[in-house]
Formats: sequence, C-alpha cells, structure tokens
Amino acid sequence: LLLSVNEKEELMTLLAGFLGGKGSESSLPGQIFSRTAAGTIFLVPAFFLPLIPWMIPFHLLYLFLRGFFLGFSTSMVLETLGFKGLFYIAVTLIPAELLQFLLSSLLLCCSLQEVHHLRHRKKSSRKAPQFFTAGPYLYTYAAGFAMMLLIIIFQSVLLQAVTGP
Repeated sequence: LLLSVNEKEELMTLLAGFLGGKGSESSLPGQIFSRTAAGTIFLVPAFFLPLIPWMIPFHLLYLFLRGFFLGFSTSMVLETLGFKGLFYIAVTLIPAELLQFLLSSLLLCCSLQEVHHLRHRKKSSRKAPQFFTAGPYLYTYAAGFAMMLLIIIFQSVLLQAVTGP
C-alpha cells in the first residue's frame, strides 16, 4: 500500500518475468544450494543457542521477518497475477515455506527448552559437572536439517516445474 505506482509496477514486472520463466535461468542444483545456505544460516546459530542464549532475540527477529516476507511475497504474487496467482501461491509458496517456517519454529523451541534445561540444572546441582550433552538434541537437529533439505528439494522441483519451459 505504501509503494509508489512506479515501484509497484517495477516489482510486478520482475515477478511476472520470473514466474513466466524468463527470470528462472538458474539450475536446480544452484537453487537447492542457495536455499540450503540460507536455511543453514538459521540452523547453525540456533543449534548453539543453549551455549549462547543472548542470541534469542536475533532468532525471533529472523522468524518474524521470514513470516513478513512470506506475506509480502504472497500479496505481490496475488496482485501481479490475480486469480492465476492463487495457483502459484498454492503450489510453490505456501506448502514449502510454511513447512520451513514451522520446522524453524520447532527447532527454535527445542533450543529454548535446552537453554531452560541447562539453566535449571546449573541452579539445582552445584557439585555435578556442567557439561552440555548434545545426544538427543544433536539428533533432533540432524533430523531437522534432513527435513529442511527435503523441503528445499521439494520446493525447488515444484518451482522448476511451474516456472520452467
């Protein structure tokens, strides 16, 4: 609503060109790699969150911005393509992005639970060794990373199928 007419038209032209197949020259492995790198930027610091709990606000800001950009992208696709945009939103944006958002939220909650567990353990037992045991926590993040890869592959294949020639 706050964009000027020229800015909105420029965004709509870029979006229509991308969804029309003109802007999607990047290969499937390239898309998968770039999306995996973007997901790893969240997962690696979130994994170490129990050791550096002062990073919690950054992760919450990341999730907020991710949801905001998903909403902005959805509204721009809908405004640019109209009724046909519902198809693109239903096929490419909503399933994979929503699953990634939920996965990131779940892993962040797991990290916050581990932060709480470590703080509670430190207060209750002074003589016990204060080690961070990452057994089930590590397995949770490994499974989360594998799920993220499957979601990214799913999203990239769908995007190539819808926007490809």
